[in-house]
Amino acid sequence: MPRHTSRKRLAATTCAATIIGAAALVAGPVSSAQAATGSCNPGDFCLYYFTSRAGGLYEYSGSDSSLANDHFENADTSQVVNNNTDSAWNRGTGTGLIDVLVYDGTGYSSTARCIKQGRVVNNLGSFNNKISSYKWVTRSVCDTYPQA
Repeated sequence: MPRHTSRKRLAATTCAATIIGAAALVAGPVSSAQAATGSCNPGDFCLYYFTSRAGGLYEYSGSDSSLANDHFENADTSQVVNNNTDSAWNRGTGTGLIDVLVYDGTGYSSTARCIKQGRVVNNLGSFNNKISSYKWVTRSVCDTYPQA
């Protein structure tokens, strides 16, 4: 292979890698937890800093094994979600994984309570300021746990 053809290929490969790297930097990191919309949308599980769905908001449509790296949106943004929630809203949609188990330990561990689809819990009672993780489950799994 001629030497100048190898240099052209190397230059083209380097240019393509630079463009891909720059696009990744512009896009920024993708959070594994928050959708960052600032509102509790259909399909989300939402936690609030204060009772009656007031104050800061955490919202996400997936499960989260550790709320220790998440902060509230809209208000109370300096507060970590972990062990700082007083109310919740399950806005799950569809069928299948529609209910949410909340845990007082990270990694879906320790004590759990279930919040059924569509349910608003304005005061988490014994779970106030104790939620550390949560995951979406089926209704049959939810029914085996106490309700929040």
